[in-house]
Amino acid sequence: MSTAEALDLAREPIVVFRSVSGNGQTFALESSSKARVREYFGHRAHLHPRVSIAHETAADYDSMREDLVPQIIHLLTGVSREQLEVLGEVVFRDPVTEHEVPLRFDDESPKLPAAYAPSTKHR
Repeated sequence: MSTAEALDLAREPIVVFRSVSGNGQTFALESSSKARVREYFGHRAHLHPRVSIAHETAADYDSMREDLVPQIIHLLTGVSREQLEVLGEVVFRDPVTEHEVPLRFDDESPKLPAAYAPSTKHR
């Protein structure tokens, strides 16, 4: 693929869907993003259907740690964040609402509503 063709592909972001459950987060490339990665990188891409990571803190429900982004991208695609951004900005979205998931750069993040907070009771 030529550089001009790559620039045409870069107009849309690469979308990674992030789902949250009671015990973690699951990440998956949106289908057209996956097709663009496959087309541009060919055999260099090692695409995986999804990656799951357990929650570490209550803040993981509302946002995700920025330092996890490169690892998630690499696990999903087999290429680095820098390589992938040739095709466009990488954004994380909720698969239901399509809203972008905020990234946090430190532990200062909004508190999880009590109804969703992990239980501290031991059984």
